[in-house]
Amino acid sequence: MDTLREFLQFGGAGFALAALLAPLIISILYNGGFVVRHVLMRTKVNEEFVKLQKHKSGTPTMGGLIVVLPFLLLALTLLPDTPLRNVFAAGFTLFAIYGFLDEVIVKLNIQNKQFREFQETFLWRMGKLSVLIGVGVVVALLMGRMLGIDSVELLPGFSIPFTGLFSLLWGFLIVAGTYGAEITDGLDGLVTGLFLTGYGAYGVICLIEGRMEVLPMIAVLMGTLLVYLYFNITPARVFMGGVGAVPLGFGLVFLALLTNTLLPFVVITIVFWVELFSSFSQILSIRFLHRKLFRIAPIHHHFESLGWSEPKIVMRFWLVGWVMAAVGLWLFAVMH
Repeated sequence: MDTLREFLQFGGAGFALAALLAPLIISILYNGGFVVRHVLMRTKVNEEFVKLQKHKSGTPTMGGLIVVLPFLLLALTLLPDTPLRNVFAAGFTLFAIYGFLDEVIVKLNIQNKQFREFQETFLWRMGKLSVLIGVGVVVALLMGRMLGIDSVELLPGFSIPFTGLFSLLWGFLIVAGTYGAEITDGLDGLVTGLFLTGYGAYGVICLIEGRMEVLPMIAVLMGTLLVYLYFNITPARVFMGGVGAVPLGFGLVFLALLTNTLLPFVVITIVFWVELFSSFSQILSIRFLHRKLFRIAPIHHHFESLGWSEPKIVMRFWLVGWVMAAVGLWLFAVMH
């Protein structure tokens, strides 16, 4: 009973602070010009996407600050100063800074034709990926050294070391999880509902495993996400952007590595991995086969181009997320 009371108290604190800051943050983003601008690429490869999403131009982005700022404020002031809190907060902050700088750089150069053309190049994409992997490796090293994680079970009976050169592998995995979450942030409420499902599932896992020190962090994140969802459901008043989706994606990977539940994690977050695969395969197909596999990637926009309404897509993807979270929890129970 004490655990439940504490969870609700921290969740309530996150909800209250996010609710207090949200209108101010949205106003600052809107007045500062940090809004979505759907620009047609030189190759016109995104022409259909622009047609579908054009009505959302002018909506503030970087709304993930509604989650990031309250979480960091509460985590650093209310939670005990422990290696676990510090590593999680450090990783969360680094990925949030990456997402923030990415969006600011794009916003400041949106009118620069040469920069827009550079954004379409393979070099730009690989450069961003390299920076992101670098951040992932740094966080993986911190987790190994400060939290004592020496190996992680990839499959039942098959573990991979977490230290040394293997840090590159885990850094890449962290990045894959964060990127899958980021590209899922494309329809009103979509990624937010999936984050709530994922963190809720890991709240159960951490409770069963006795990881009580993690529960307050999960509670605060879920409380702030509920406030953000209020402003993000159709029609969205703000979009999350990389400043929120990237660190929140990292948070789920962190919990999976901390609890050694990599396989259940993949199942629980299956929508993110399907989105990532659809986007990656589309890029490879266009580059090497000169044809599209999907009308638009990632896959949620493919359904949108087929004529599905946005709420219909979001609700069905949420439903898949709920079912797979239940399957992931069952898998966790079987394995443990």
